[in-house]
Amino acid sequence: MDITPPTTVESYIAATSDETHERLTQIRSLIREQLPEATEAIKYAMPTFVINKHGVVYYAAFKQHVSIFPASDAMIDAIPKLAPHRTGPGTLQFKNKESLPVELIREVVAFLVEHHR
Repeated sequence: MDITPPTTVESYIAATSDETHERLTQIRSLIREQLPEATEAIKYAMPTFVINKHGVVYYAAFKQHVSIFPASDAMIDAIPKLAPHRTGPGTLQFKNKESLPVELIREVVAFLVEHHR
């Protein structure tokens, strides 16, 4: 069986379950609100918001959660409420069985935008 990885953000999101599709669409909208000038691409097999050829915010779907990348020590220091969601170097996880923390994600994106510019 030939499994071709998605080449567009739309095809990446469309390939997920209904629940995950909704969560990814919401994350995408939240990021787009704060990065309207960014283009979207698939980088490292994940949907990515890109400015000047640099990935600013990445997000991805997994079986039990969705993730946003990158997460730095400086981000955790600036937004301590993220600590329970940091599961590894550069990774924030939001479990599918929990509500998506919209305001917290907005803070993450604002931090990434501020530190990118």
